[in-house]
Amino acid sequence: MEPGIYRGLKFDEYAAIPAWNPSLALSGRLSMLQVEYDRAHSRTVSPSMLFGSAIHCSILEPDRFPLQYAVWTGGRRVGSKYESFIDSNVGRDILKENEYETCLAARDAAYKHPIAGELLRRGEQADREASVVWRDNETGLLCKGRLDLLLPDLIVELKTTRMHVADDRALTWVASTLGYHIKLAAYQDAVSHLIDEVLPVKLIFVEQIAPHDVRVLNVPAAVLAQGWDEWQRLLGLIAVCERTGIWPGCDSGESDLIVWQDGGGMNITIDGESIGV
Repeated sequence: MEPGIYRGLKFDEYAAIPAWNPSLALSGRLSMLQVEYDRAHSRTVSPSMLFGSAIHCSILEPDRFPLQYAVWTGGRRVGSKYESFIDSNVGRDILKENEYETCLAARDAAYKHPIAGELLRRGEQADREASVVWRDNETGLLCKGRLDLLLPDLIVELKTTRMHVADDRALTWVASTLGYHIKLAAYQDAVSHLIDEVLPVKLIFVEQIAPHDVRVLNVPAAVLAQGWDEWQRLLGLIAVCERTGIWPGCDSGESDLIVWQDGGGMNITIDGESIGV
């Protein structure tokens, strides 16, 4: 596909575009071997990830949500009644009644937040889930991304989580570990290629569990600059591997074992994906 902003693409159509996306490139922080593996193997989607996607849809696309998701109210999801329910809802994902109610509660909390609600309502007249395709200037690689919300003057990314959004330490850790700054820097770079303007970036966090607290974070220019440097480093490695056909592992030699002084850890869930450290 030619570089541009593609509106209304279904996710399967976006996924079929033969280009590098930030999520795949981020595997390069482990190794180029991991990038090659992830490119060839579909990611396993867990029930918690599906539920995270449902909450995400209820907030970002409230009109599509009741069309995409059907509510099962018959108890355990087994037996002929459930099979008949599935057959009568082909093409729709199935949620339990309490899951559906949680999605609606999280949606309502997001829209009641004075800043998040304003951004989401502005998005009703803008591009939601817009697909962008661009060619990186440094490496020449064709890249793609799927933006949660593209406003005329702002890029917005939505994250739902089971952690407490008031916890600065947790937010800092998860943003660093999952490379949010890298992904968002890539999106900012993509949009600047396509509209010839560098837009600021914001993150909206919404808790998946009651009381569904909401937090809006600005992504500073210095953080995005750090992310852009790492994005370029990863694309540079990918370009070399594509040219040579060699995708090396993390270490071809030997290294020393390092242990943490603090034996404690944490477990954080973002968009339904559990991450332990």
